[in-house]
Amino acid sequence: STIDAVRAAIPRRGCLSLALLDPQGCNLHLETIRRLTDDRSMDLLINLPIHSLYRCLKKGDWHVLSNVLGPDWPKTASGGVPGWRAAIRALYREKLAEMGYVYWAAKEVRSEKKKSPLYDFILASRHPLAKEFFEKVTRETAHGQLALC
Repeated sequence: STIDAVRAAIPRRGCLSLALLDPQGCNLHLETIRRLTDDRSMDLLINLPIHSLYRCLKKGDWHVLSNVLGPDWPKTASGGVPGWRAAIRALYREKLAEMGYVYWAAKEVRSEKKKSPLYDFILASRHPLAKEFFEKVTRETAHGQLALC
């Protein structure tokens, strides 16, 4: 499989790898992340398509949501529930923590014209320095504006 070929190229010990996981849609399954990172020292940069996931919720694409979020995502949500995005972010963080990714940082990316949410750009790591570095380099927006923090 493709995952096996990628894993074979990543040493188990002696190096830190960085995986950029940028799916075209809602097709990055949690199981894929689990298989890719099992027994590997690897930080993750993930494009979590939170807005597309919300559209899947509204359309009732339960199988897509179960693949991306795991079978225990909050299925009580239907149509549009205030706080659903926050609940999904928390669940995703929990799922990554179960894989050993206890250091987490995220930035919400919005469209330039309408400022509507597009996706979350997430760093997941097993080491606290990664979070510190991520927060430093993402203080500045794509347009050169520094954050106030």
